[in-house]
Amino acid sequence: WRETVRRDDLSIYAQDGLLQVEYPEHYPVRLSVSPSLAVVDDGRESDIEGLLEAYAGEVSQLLVEVLRLSAIAGSPPAVDLRTEEGHAPRGGPVEHHAFLAETNRLEEEIHELQQQLEGAGRNPAEADAHAPQPAFTAARRLGYGRLVERIRAAVAETVPSGSAVLVVSRGDRALVELEDRQAAHFPQDPGGGYLGHHPRDSEDAIERLEELRARGADYLVLPSTSYWWLEHYRGFAEHLRERYSVTDAGICSIYGLHRARAPRAREARR
Repeated sequence: WRETVRRDDLSIYAQDGLLQVEYPEHYPVRLSVSPSLAVVDDGRESDIEGLLEAYAGEVSQLLVEVLRLSAIAGSPPAVDLRTEEGHAPRGGPVEHHAFLAETNRLEEEIHELQQQLEGAGRNPAEADAHAPQPAFTAARRLGYGRLVERIRAAVAETVPSGSAVLVVSRGDRALVELEDRQAAHFPQDPGGGYLGHHPRDSEDAIERLEELRARGADYLVLPSTSYWWLEHYRGFAEHLRERYSVTDAGICSIYGLHRARAPRAREARR
């Protein structure tokens, strides 16, 4: 029967909420397993080290690109990756926040140098026809991390501590890690995890939102990467516009679900 019967244990575990898959904007996909089902095998530390090496490689590519573009533009770079204690990272771990801040700065510097060259009528891609541009790909990946940080900052500035927040997250755990706030995925399954797919239509999205609002959700955060919802789910967008106040933070829109207002009366048709 081995070649005939479909092995369905993983799908059953997923349906029961014992196994969850999250799909962030970029690699890697995240897997979560309930301790009631299994434990993570040894070797995770080596996997983490591999990821850190990959990220370090991306930063190295950014550094190379900054130096190359700086030489073309004639402006000296100011590259200095340090820990919070002010020590160089070689020989020791890089402090996480300092690492992220430096990669964000490098990304901005690349963007500024590129604009300088384009303003002078020079295309950086044509400066060296034989040189690949991997750093721009790395910058795009790192740019998503910067977007997440900016969304967190916008929520911290707009949403009171202790509030229950829904985030249109596409299952990305990073988007629901909001300090001092009870954040959860939207849409979500009965267990509170990511549903695994987008709503079927506007009616489905409205029903899921109102159910969660009735259960205590205070805010809905719509990241700029999900603004296409407002075009695709037009009925859902109209529902939000008519019933809830919104704060446009630029990087995201934050709807105050606890401040529901009566829908506007439509004009009677003659």
